[in-house]
Amino acid sequence: MPPSPALPRPGVLYEPVDLEYLTPREAVDAVTADIRALNPLPADAHGLFTATRHIDLLTAVLARLAGDAHYFSCARDSSKDAEISDRLAATAVPLAQILAHYSQALVPLTRLARTTPPSTAALDRIEVHQHLVAATELLIHAQAAVRKPVRAAAPVLAAPAKPITAPIRGGLGGGPPAAVPLALTPAQQQALRAIDGHQVEVYEAFSSRVGRRRVRTGGPDRITIQTVDALFAKRLIRRDTGTSRFAGQRLHLTEAGRDAVQSLGPAPLPAAVPAPVRATSRAR
Repeated sequence: MPPSPALPRPGVLYEPVDLEYLTPREAVDAVTADIRALNPLPADAHGLFTATRHIDLLTAVLARLAGDAHYFSCARDSSKDAEISDRLAATAVPLAQILAHYSQALVPLTRLARTTPPSTAALDRIEVHQHLVAATELLIHAQAAVRKPVRAAAPVLAAPAKPITAPIRGGLGGGPPAAVPLALTPAQQQALRAIDGHQVEVYEAFSSRVGRRRVRTGGPDRITIQTVDALFAKRLIRRDTGTSRFAGQRLHLTEAGRDAVQSLGPAPLPAAVPAPVRATSRAR
């Protein structure tokens, strides 16, 4: 099941796969919490391991931001999408600077992980401390950039989505489920039915662009990755993490997703195709 969007979670050591279905803001907050919780790093092999893990996380978030910024810059023409693209690109700047400081700290950290003369070790500890302090101070700039408000785009006239009611399970204190309205677009309704009735998988091809994921369906329906991400955000679906994302991870309905499908009712019948008009020829 994908990680909960309620991040950061104290005491959790994140891996790139944990950030896959988070929003950019949630991913930046998760990495920030992880880095702050474990700094200052010990000047030994354990510190070197943690630094390489943080580099892995920063690289994954940067790749995601770059891919999403490219998508919003060229996929649509609205001013809101342009602002989102600018915000994602601006968020990547302090993260890249943090990654640079971590990379520069690797050289002294690798020496400290081995047996080194006391004089050299003292200088290496100072260098590691300087880079990691600078990296930690830049985290606030990344969080501020990803939180920059985006102006609402001009309203677009479209058919209203069918509101449905899906029960949200009781919290830690128990209690009956509360019914809340979930506004699902026609594409999201179609995707829920497809996931319920077919084998729908999310995968990443080796030859695809960085940060690009694709959806493979076992039926005639076409589902976009944006629709899948929206369903994850609503906690209506989960993915099977028992397989590699390159081989394909199957999507399943959560309890709330099954309730949502039941609330939708039966799928609409396809429109009837009119019978072809047979041309009549006048007898000579």
